[in-house]
Amino acid sequence: MPQTRINFLTVTIKDLQELLCKGETMSVQLVKSYLDRIKENNETGLQLRAVQDEPAREEKLFEIARELDDLRSKGTTSLRILNSVMHITQRLLSRNGNHRRQLRPTQLYPPSDAFVIAKLRAAGAIILGKSTMTELGNLKSSVEKMGRSARGGQAQSAYVEGGYAAGGDPLGSSSGSAIALSTGWAPGALGAELSGSLVAPSGRAAVYCLRPTMGLVSRGGTIPGAKSMDVVGPMAKTAYDVALLLQHIAETDPRDAPSG
Repeated sequence: MPQTRINFLTVTIKDLQELLCKGETMSVQLVKSYLDRIKENNETGLQLRAVQDEPAREEKLFEIARELDDLRSKGTTSLRILNSVMHITQRLLSRNGNHRRQLRPTQLYPPSDAFVIAKLRAAGAIILGKSTMTELGNLKSSVEKMGRSARGGQAQSAYVEGGYAAGGDPLGSSSGSAIALSTGWAPGALGAELSGSLVAPSGRAAVYCLRPTMGLVSRGGTIPGAKSMDVVGPMAKTAYDVALLLQHIAETDPRDAPSG
C-alpha cells in the first residue's frame, strides 16, 4: 500500500488520525519514522539530547503498532487518539534525570505506568521514550543549567545553530519534551510543572502546552517537586491537540487526592 509523504516537523495528532483512518499510513511506518529521526539527531548529528531513555526493546513498539494496525483494519474505531507517538518527561517515570533517584537500589523503573500514561495507552498512544529534563526539576541547584541532567547530558534547542554554547538554552524543566515536538520526533508529549516547567520550554520551542488546574490531572506514579503546586500537562503542536490529550488524561485517580 502506498504511503502518504508526511512532514514530521508539522504533522499533528489530528492529521495522523485522519491519515490512519483513511489507510494512507500505518502505525508501524510511523513508529519506524520517529525512531529513525531520533537516532539521527539525538546523540549524533545535531546532538539535541532530547531523549534520555529510548525503549530497550524496539520490537515491542512494533508489536504494539501492528496490533493497532490490525484493530484498525477490522474497523475498530474506539481508539480516539489512534496513534500518538508520545515522549514523556523523566519525572513521570523513574529517576527525575538523576542517577541515584531510584525506587529502590535494584529497581530502575517502576512496576507500573503512571496514571496518565496508562490512560494514553488505553486511548491508543504508543509511548516511544522518556525525554530529558532538567535534573530533579531544577531543584538540585540555583545555578543548574536548563535541560541538563546527569543521565541525559545537556539538551539543547533545535532552533539555534551551534547548540547550547551558542545560546541554544531549551529552558525547562520539561526541556526534552518541547525539543522533541519542535524537531518532529513526536506529535505530542507530556511535561510536569512546578513553576514554569511546561510554559517556558514550550515557548522556547514554539509549541503549545497547558498547565492544568491543580487536581484536574492525576500525578499518580510521578515524582512531584512539590505536592502543593506540581501538575502534569499536555504539550503539542496545536491547541486542538493539547485539548485532545487533556481529554484523555483528565480523570479522577484515587492515588492522587487532589484529582478527586
